[in-house]
Amino acid sequence: MSDQSDQSEAMYPCPDCAAEQGDAGLNPASEFYWVKAPRYKDGVRRSPHCKRHTKARQLAARNKSEPGSGTREAKRRADRAYAARNRDKQRVHSAPYRKRPPEKVAERYRNWVERNRDKRKATQDAYQQRKRLRGVRPQRPKRYPQNES
Repeated sequence: MSDQSDQSEAMYPCPDCAAEQGDAGLNPASEFYWVKAPRYKDGVRRSPHCKRHTKARQLAARNKSEPGSGTREAKRRADRAYAARNRDKQRVHSAPYRKRPPEKVAERYRNWVERNRDKRKATQDAYQQRKRLRGVRPQRPKRYPQNES
């Protein structure tokens, strides 16, 4: 039965997939965007490229655009509007970024410090200077901690 349902889903060509794979580049209908279009048959239109290649083409077009053209700003406005409409979804999707593995974050930070020792020293010195100006003495580790047994 599952073979029959797999065969019943229509297959459509994607020109970019065909160029990559060297064949017809057929993909199932679920791999394409379907847009309301009253002039088309059944009132919907299929995107000419699969979802993966549509996103890649849009990204490339945004990256090629001039800084003042407004395409990047339009994307940002659209993303913010989506976030405002779907706050719960945004929280769900952003949770993995807030809960990154601390060991990976620490390793990435250590690598950055190794590559940027001078910059790190400058930021530490600036921090200490700001603390001194405010009259707050920086906490320094004790050289010989006393045993509390």
